[in-house]
Amino acid sequence: MLKKFLLPYAYLFRSALRTGTSGLYVWCAFTGMIAASKAFPPIFVAIESLIAMLAIALAVYAYNDILDIKLDKISAEIGQSHYINRPLVTGEASKLEAKIFVLAQTLVGLSIGFFINLQFLFLLVLYLALGITYSTPPIHFKQRFLLKQLVISTGFAISTLAGGAAVGAVGSIHLIYVAALFFAITFGFLPLTDLRDIYGDEKMGRKTFPIVLGPKATIKISFATTVALLLVSVLSYSWLGFNFAFLILMFAICLALSLSIFKVSKNLNNSNFIENMLNRVLQPIFLALQVSILIGLVPL
Repeated sequence: MLKKFLLPYAYLFRSALRTGTSGLYVWCAFTGMIAASKAFPPIFVAIESLIAMLAIALAVYAYNDILDIKLDKISAEIGQSHYINRPLVTGEASKLEAKIFVLAQTLVGLSIGFFINLQFLFLLVLYLALGITYSTPPIHFKQRFLLKQLVISTGFAISTLAGGAAVGAVGSIHLIYVAALFFAITFGFLPLTDLRDIYGDEKMGRKTFPIVLGPKATIKISFATTVALLLVSVLSYSWLGFNFAFLILMFAICLALSLSIFKVSKNLNNSNFIENMLNRVLQPIFLALQVSILIGLVPL
């Protein structure tokens, strides 16, 4: 009986980790923590703050799913794999269960944040507020051109700063650099995710980069972001005290990003191919980017 009661929440948790960006926000918080503490954060504070960040990220993701049920079902009906297995689409979880999940995760995240410090708690609340306004009418940033990208990119920057705040070093130059870097990268690459959702976004009246500027312009923006990332890395790594391994890793990452974007540009009408590229290639590359920053801080 208990297992049957808990299953919908397990499905919601699994879906948020598999198909959402919740894990990436947690990685950003971890990277920010490492950057701010110069690779040696207090272990218990690190664990507690990452659990809090994950809980809030899961709450935001599930909340967005609740408001997007209609769009997700449309996308699933036309065969977009990103939406077919979502619990609210398959019926494995109800809207009420999803709301309970959101409330529970929010309480867990904010309660832990309260006992860490007020700066960390403030950033969690700010992240949560952005996540709510992102999906909630009439503000509904998700529907607005440029603002969608700005809100999500800001979310990545906030989660990075939250990691630094957890260890009491929110003013660290390395932390600020990493937060700004993640903001710029997310802003440049986020529109690629909208390439898979053009049909559904058009049905809902959303103004995404691929709809307003066109798929080809969206690809060019991502390519330009890759070039800018490499140039910034070359010009700033020594000044910020990163080691030479960081520069080598960044070159490899930018090369992998360029190849991935090129493949996407050749399959613009294949949403499932784009989905596979995002999950199997681009997300791991984003994680590799974070790892390269951690390695770059190690004295060699």
